Amino acid sequence: MGLGGRDMDDALYFLDDRIWDFFIERIDLDFRKKLAGDPPFLEHHTVMMEFARGGADGFKNAFQHLSDDVLRRAATLYIDVSFQESLRKNRWRYRPNRPIPSCIIRSRTPRWSDTTRSTTARLSEGHDARFIAVKGHQVPFAVFHNEPEKTLDPELLGAALRDVTSRLVKLFTREG
Repeated sequence: MGLGGRDMDDALYFLDDRIWDFFIERIDLDFRKKLAGDPPFLEHHTVMMEFARGGADGFKNAFQHLSDDVLRRAATLYIDVSFQESLRKNRWRYRPNRPIPSCIIRSRTPRWSDTTRSTTARLSEGHDARFIAVKGHQVPFAVFHNEPEKTLDPELLGAALRDVTSRLVKLFTREG
């Protein structure tokens, strides 16, 4: 409609970083509402919740906004790319005058520095697959390395996703 976002500045950055916490709590609420309305849903479905967080303790903070209902069923797949690559993709997606039809992202990610990788390394203690402690839960964690980029090649992407998801399944089912 040609109007700016009410929670964003003129450059489409969020005015208050707490909006990210709100979005994560909203994702969590939607999941709990789905299970309340359809208790056997997870017997035949997998739910993926996607969110990215930057900053010194971004992911650690984000996980604190997930409920026990989510955390006891959760597994974390972290897509590892360099800060420079993440910034490049962010700039590519953000085209207010020429939006990408298949892309729903219309805001810019925050102006965080290159601290996400160190946060992830602290969470995973440098391992590609393991458990991380979140609010008393042991959540399986695996890293998908996407440099060089695999998402543009279906064969590379398929093989890499099979590898990382098999590591997560082994951890989740405690076979690993």
